[in-house]
Amino acid sequence: MKNNGSQIPSVGSDELNAKLNAMLKQIMGRHTSSSIAKKCGVSVSTITRIRNGENKRGISDELLHKIWMCKDTDCTIDLSTLLSANRAVSESNMQKENAAMERDLRELDSLEKQIQRNMLNSGFFIRKSNESCEIIPDIEFIPDMSFEVAFESGEKRYVFFFTQFLSKRRIERHERLNADSPDHLHFSCRHYRTVMDFRELRALHDKYKNSELVIVFNYENDFRYNASTLKQLSDTERVTLALLEYVPEMPSKSGRFIEEICLDRREKGTLSELGLIK
Repeated sequence: MKNNGSQIPSVGSDELNAKLNAMLKQIMGRHTSSSIAKKCGVSVSTITRIRNGENKRGISDELLHKIWMCKDTDCTIDLSTLLSANRAVSESNMQKENAAMERDLRELDSLEKQIQRNMLNSGFFIRKSNESCEIIPDIEFIPDMSFEVAFESGEKRYVFFFTQFLSKRRIERHERLNADSPDHLHFSCRHYRTVMDFRELRALHDKYKNSELVIVFNYENDFRYNASTLKQLSDTERVTLALLEYVPEMPSKSGRFIEEICLDRREKGTLSELGLIK
């Protein structure tokens, strides 16, 4: 089946894996996993996973060669056939992964576009501005999106957006990790750096003195965790964290701001001022 990038190819993948696994079982034959592992210089669990068809990280040609050298006396499979079967599985898995990544990028791109629509349809005079600002020579503050907002009072304010979006796949993985380890951390140190750079930008340039920094999440656990952690910084003036509604199964219902938390203890941030959070 031809892959047009819109779907994850699946036809043939299971068959290819089953064919490779059958070959490996025939090659290992009556040898125990521990004896093969010892000869190959790997752990018993590695050989057991390979034997059971559970190896998800792929099998190197070098290891396959070592396993083949330990083959059962009744095995008639030659090395080139084994390597070809493994290569077919690797290519199929890579194709599936590439297609999944493309799908993830489309999901996240649609969320960023929704932020732009939210801003530009707010009813205020808003224009997109340059997406990089020099802090000091050769050091730039580069947000994912930036806008200049004109309020009815006559005040003009820059609003910088950084996004911390996770695809459906990544969120499902986080949920599994959380189930196994409730203390699994969602915090990314880059948010510290972002807030620090924003503070320097405001301090060094009068043009950005009244600017706003908004870090947007689509995964509530990350949103809550970062809100509690970043509040511990000494200076978070005009820094807001926002939660964007995300319904992967219903894209039309995704992209609405549903909550904001001002780290400087303001009751309402820019998103509320613009009427984007009810």
